[in-house]
Amino acid sequence: MAGRLHRYIFEYQYACLLCSATWRSSKLYWCKTADVPLCRLLALITLISGTETLVDLVGNCIAQAGLSMAAQAACSVSLPDQPMDCCFHGSEPVFSSALVSGQLLIHRYTAEPASATHQQQQLEQQHEETPSCSYSVQPVLCRDSKKGASCRAVVFSSDSSSLICGFETGTILQLDPATGKAVSRVTKAHAAGVNRLLAVPDSPHLVAAGDDDGGLCIWDLRTQQTAYKYSKHKDFISCLTVSEKHQALLAVSGDGTLSVHDLRSNKAMAHSEIDADDELLSVAVMKHGKKVVCGSQSGVLTIWSWGYWNDCSDRFPGHPESVDTIVKWDEDTILTGSSDGALRVINILPNKLIGVVGEHADDMPVERVALSADRQLLASMSHDSCIKLWDMSILQDDSDVEQEEDGDEQQQEQQGTAAGPDEPVAGAAAPNGAAERKQVATTAAGGSSDSDPGDSDADSDSDDEERRERALGGFPLQQY
Repeated sequence: MAGRLHRYIFEYQYACLLCSATWRSSKLYWCKTADVPLCRLLALITLISGTETLVDLVGNCIAQAGLSMAAQAACSVSLPDQPMDCCFHGSEPVFSSALVSGQLLIHRYTAEPASATHQQQQLEQQHEETPSCSYSVQPVLCRDSKKGASCRAVVFSSDSSSLICGFETGTILQLDPATGKAVSRVTKAHAAGVNRLLAVPDSPHLVAAGDDDGGLCIWDLRTQQTAYKYSKHKDFISCLTVSEKHQALLAVSGDGTLSVHDLRSNKAMAHSEIDADDELLSVAVMKHGKKVVCGSQSGVLTIWSWGYWNDCSDRFPGHPESVDTIVKWDEDTILTGSSDGALRVINILPNKLIGVVGEHADDMPVERVALSADRQLLASMSHDSCIKLWDMSILQDDSDVEQEEDGDEQQQEQQGTAAGPDEPVAGAAAPNGAAERKQVATTAAGGSSDSDPGDSDADSDSDDEERRERALGGFPLQQY
């Protein structure tokens, strides 16, 4: 019965679309809700009835039950115009934003922990998701464009000693973030507007730039010359990222292709086949360099295996609209920003939705997200002329617990290896101790008392995933 209900929840998304219901009034499937029978029952009723009235009833019942859809932002920074890009400093609590008006802004943020009274209110109002601490933001620098050209991309250099900007005129500008003065300028570096920048790791003077015509270059800002140039993309470069394990630069384009470039030899390694039916808008390297995840215009996450670039190896549908931006959280988890305004936490292989971090008002699309160096804050920007900062301490604390548990397991394995196969490990339970208790607990939970030693890694991964799901209140997606 449980499996059947999960299938009904999966089909609920399509039932809502068929009855012409707006997605935001029917976000039961991809919202931050607990995996409770109420949600499943309402989804089943709505699927059977197929009416918009009951779709609205689902949302109302969830609201009355106090199941929060998303958390509140820790801070919202108002800007004089629409932002085009944002980035964090590598070591200091500073972030920068590029505006469509050509302005370049730098802000410094400071954490303000919640008071005891406020914490008590949080405990009393358990259904209201509020951040554990707030942030105060102070402007540090505002630099106007002399010619009024739109500033489309901004990134700190790999050592954060300089700030690099890309403009619609094709110019690339390197600034001193402390004074705002120009350090280097490459006038009309690209024939088309520069819309993506990426600092090359361990090379403060190198920056990769992609433009509206599909041109990709790596610039040496010391000599103001190109160290590498690639022009086989047929449409705009939508996102850039680096695989440090393979020392490779990856670029995705509006023509639906993915290209891979060797940073050591400055040569192209691969270029995928053109997908005329979809656009690739975002990219991240996962699983210790073994997998590459791309967000698309259709809302499907395409998963590629490293070294096999002709076509993707897996597809993960589910986002109701385009996946415009992706940022990597860890080797198994990504944070996505979609055109429906929601920020989601997604687990990759197994593919599932963990939860929703938050959302922008009025369903405004999330154009760009950035993660701070300490992973405490996530910045998101939309068309509402502001940058929202989201407190990621829940995921951060959970990751620390997982790392400690992994360290304890590795230490126990090392002790077992050192003790030898026939010698007991110091401090280990007797054969009839913890093992029997584990069997009893498994039997009481409705499982089998027989266990396979080879399933220990899978059990550990399952526990980690369940812990992340409980932290964000989400329920897993069925794999399909």
